[in-house]
Amino acid sequence: MNKKNFLEYLITFILSIIIAVVLVAGTMFIAGHKAKMNYNSRPKAQVLRDEREILIEIIARYEKQLREEPSDYTINTKLGNFYNILGHYEDSEKHFKDAMAKSPYGIYSTYFDLAYFYLRQKRFKDAENVIKQIKVVKKMPVHAAKGDFYIAMGDLYADSGDFEVAMTNYEKAMSLYELSGRKKRAKIAESRILDTYDDLAMKNIERKKLTSAIQSLEKSREIKDAPVVNYKLAILYKDVDPIKSYQYIRKVYKSDPGLINYDIYEKIILDALQYYELEGDNSSVALFAHKLKMLKNFKERYLLYPGELDIELKNTKVKNHIFNDKKTVYVEFVIKNTTHNNIQPLYLTIEADYNSSSEIIYQKKLFSKKSPLRALGESEPIKIKYTFDDSISGDFTYNTRLIFRASKKSNLRPKLIASFEIKK
Repeated sequence: MNKKNFLEYLITFILSIIIAVVLVAGTMFIAGHKAKMNYNSRPKAQVLRDEREILIEIIARYEKQLREEPSDYTINTKLGNFYNILGHYEDSEKHFKDAMAKSPYGIYSTYFDLAYFYLRQKRFKDAENVIKQIKVVKKMPVHAAKGDFYIAMGDLYADSGDFEVAMTNYEKAMSLYELSGRKKRAKIAESRILDTYDDLAMKNIERKKLTSAIQSLEKSREIKDAPVVNYKLAILYKDVDPIKSYQYIRKVYKSDPGLINYDIYEKIILDALQYYELEGDNSSVALFAHKLKMLKNFKERYLLYPGELDIELKNTKVKNHIFNDKKTVYVEFVIKNTTHNNIQPLYLTIEADYNSSSEIIYQKKLFSKKSPLRALGESEPIKIKYTFDDSISGDFTYNTRLIFRASKKSNLRPKLIASFEIKK
C-alpha cells in the first residue's frame, strides 16, 4: 500500500468511527429524551403515587437508621419533616418533640422546628409555648430567630384579619430584633406594624368607627411621620375637625405635593374658612380666603388636566441586532398643546413597558419662559431611542408599549397623557 492509499484508508477509518460515535450518541439522546417525555407525561395521580412511594421508602430507611442510632436527634428532625410532607401529622409532631427532647444544651433549631410545625397547623398557643421554653440571654442569633418566628405568626394572624393580635406579635419581633442588634430586620418589623395600623384603620372605616380609625393612624404616625398617613388623617378629620384636617394636608403639601387631590385640598381650606366664620375670627377668615385664592392660582398654573396635552407619533422603527436578541427602537414624536395657555415648563417621562418588565427611557424638563409650548401649538419633533433584550420581553409586537407621563412641576407626580403600542 503506497503512502497516498494509506492516508485515504486512515481518513476513511477515522470518519467511520466519528459517524458511529455520532449515531450512537444520537440514538442514546433520542432514547433518553423519549424516556424523559414518557416520565413527564405521566398522569398527575401517577406522579403523586410515585412521589408518595419514594417518601415512604426514604422514611423506612431513616426509621431503620433511628433504631440503630436512637440518640441522634437529627434523624428525628428529618423524619418529622418527611412525615409532615406525607401528611402524617401525628408522627411528624412526635418526631419533632423527640428531636427537641434529645438535642443537647445550646441547640435551639429543634425548638423552632416544632414551633413552626405548630404554626403550619395554626396551633398558635402551642407554637408560642415552645418558643417560650428557649431561655437564653446572650445568644443574639437566637433572639433574631425568635423575632422571625413572631413575624411569621403575626403574618398568619394578619392574613386571617386579626390585626390586633398580629400587631402584638410584630411588636415582640421588633423588640427581639433590637435586642439582637438586627437593624434591618427591625425595620421589617416596623414596616409590618405600620401596615397593620393601616389595615386596622381601613377595618374601622368599613365598620364606620371613625374615631378608632383615626387613633390607629395617629399611632402609626408616632412611629413614622409618613406623608401618606398624614393625607389619610387629613381626609378622616375633614368632617370631624377642619382645622386638624388642614394642618395634616398642609404637611403633605410640604413633603409630597404629588400625593394630593387638589379638589379635596380646596374643600378642606373652604371648610376651615367656614369654621372661622362661625367662630367670628375675622383675621383667620381673611387668612384662609387668601390661602384659597393662592391654591386656585396654583391649580390653574401647575395642575395638568386630561386632554390638555396630546402626543402624536411621527415615526417609529425597530432595528434587530444580528448577533444577539437585542432590539433598538427609534421613536419620533411631537407634543401638542390643546389649551389656550402657554405651557412652561413641562416635565416629561417616557416608560417602556414590555411583558413584565419596564424601564424609564426618557426623563427631561422641556420648554421655558423664553421658549414655551405655545397655546394650541406643537413642539419641534423629539427623537429618542432605546435598546432592550427581546428574549426577556417575549412577543415584541404584542407586549411593547410606550407610556407618556407629564407634569408642570418637578415635585408633582406625572399624569398619564398617552400610551402607544410599538410594532415591528
